[in-house]
Amino acid sequence: MAQIPRKWSVDQKLAILREVQEHGLTKTCRKHEISDSMIYKWRRKVEVHGEAGLEAHSHRETPEFHKMADENRRLKQLVADQALELQMVREVLKKKEMQSRK
Repeated sequence: MAQIPRKWSVDQKLAILREVQEHGLTKTCRKHEISDSMIYKWRRKVEVHGEAGLEAHSHRETPEFHKMADENRRLKQLVADQALELQMVREVLKKKEMQSRK
C-alpha cells in the first residue's frame, strides 16, 4: 500500500532541521520517516527564501515567479543558440585555417 505524503507545517520543518543539527541526518530521517533529500530541499529553501520558503509552494504561485521562470527559459535557449552558433563558427575557421596551411 502506497504511503500518503504528509503535510509538514513550517514550524515542524524548522524543528526537524534543528534536530538534524543536534542528532544527525540519518537518525532524524529515520525517526520522522522522511528522506534525506527532503531535508536538503528544506535547507535550500530556507537558505534562498528564508523561513517563508518552507510554506507550501509560496514562491511558485506568484505571477512574478511564472514571469521569471519564462524569462529564464527564454534566456537559457538564447545562450544555447549562441553557443551552438559560436561552435559552428569555430569549426569553419579551423577548416579554413587548415586549408590555408596546405
